[in-house]
Amino acid sequence: MAKPAHSARTRWVALLCAALLLFCALPVSASSTAANAVADGIDVSKWQGAVDWSKVAAAGIDYAILRIGTSDGMDTFFLNNYYGAKLAGIDVGVYLYTTAVDEAGARADADLVVNWLKDKRLEYPVYFDIEDDNQDNLPTAKRTAMVMAFCNRMKECGYLAGVYASQSWLNYRLDPNVIGAVHELWMAAWTPSGTPSRDYSSSYGMWQYTDKGSVSGISGAVDRNVSYRDYPAIVKAKKLNGYNKTNLPKEEYPAGRYAVTATALHVRSSPSAQASSLGTLAKNAEISVLSTENGWGKITYQNKTGYISLTYTRILSVKGNASATAKCGDLNNDGIVNLADAITLSRTLAGWKGYEITNDLLPYADINNDGSVSLPDAILLSRHLAGWNGYETLPIS
Repeated sequence: MAKPAHSARTRWVALLCAALLLFCALPVSASSTAANAVADGIDVSKWQGAVDWSKVAAAGIDYAILRIGTSDGMDTFFLNNYYGAKLAGIDVGVYLYTTAVDEAGARADADLVVNWLKDKRLEYPVYFDIEDDNQDNLPTAKRTAMVMAFCNRMKECGYLAGVYASQSWLNYRLDPNVIGAVHELWMAAWTPSGTPSRDYSSSYGMWQYTDKGSVSGISGAVDRNVSYRDYPAIVKAKKLNGYNKTNLPKEEYPAGRYAVTATALHVRSSPSAQASSLGTLAKNAEISVLSTENGWGKITYQNKTGYISLTYTRILSVKGNASATAKCGDLNNDGIVNLADAITLSRTLAGWKGYEITNDLLPYADINNDGSVSLPDAILLSRHLAGWNGYETLPIS
């Protein structure tokens, strides 16, 4: 006996509803769902660890805003993220997390960023991330003045700048009308669905819509964003963010000192994942990378030439930048003199493979300034670090 027509209709309606529910549950790319958005992006810092930027690019991410650092120093993964994203064809911007409490501190933050970016180009703005607890009790006018001091300083130096803040901070703790009249606004407001289901194009240049995004190549959750402005076109047309500079070095990982971030990193016989393995380096192992190309680093491994994928490493120091930050005893060129430098010097003098001090840093290893690097230099540095009386200042600091 034939079923009544209304039963067939009910079945089809039920099937249609089920299909719609299934569709809504599927991951949706931000660029295809956010009204008036022109690009889909992420923002990352050291908390994401090592990122496989080739996978991020393959996932359809257009740009990345990288934490360049804080008021206290450079993010330990910034250089890796910068070079990795660039090699993968992903556009880049940066943000600095500030702990400043006045305009002088904000300008000092800007000067830090300018120094860190001196040989780099950005396609997206430089953002001032203001949300620290020590800024809670400042007046709105004071916080706004700090943002303007940072952004104005960056603008003076040829950069497109802006502020990153939550929607509540922009509404109640900053004056977005003052800031937005001359600088960029990047607003954070996370949706329950984790998708860019609203349209903020009339108010902000960029919207961070979730902190629980998932992107191939990144372990764990990552912030997702959409951009409403074509920042790469704006930056390049106005020759901002380093695009006015000529003869910049190739945007490739630099030679220098690296640490392994993978559990075990294969050393290959040639710069290819398909090449034979000469052995492995353990996690946290440090190695001197002699030269780089297309994301691979050339090293000396067990008296042989080998190659490692720099995706699974962290840059500790950069060869050739001694004049920028190094001082007497700063043998890893990180801008400070500490136990790591004493260990490096001791291992160098002991002849450990991979601990050769680069030629540009050799003058800083000659602690007693006698024209050679030897055991007395290691002793002098160790006594200085131990706080011995009479050793408070190194001879050639």
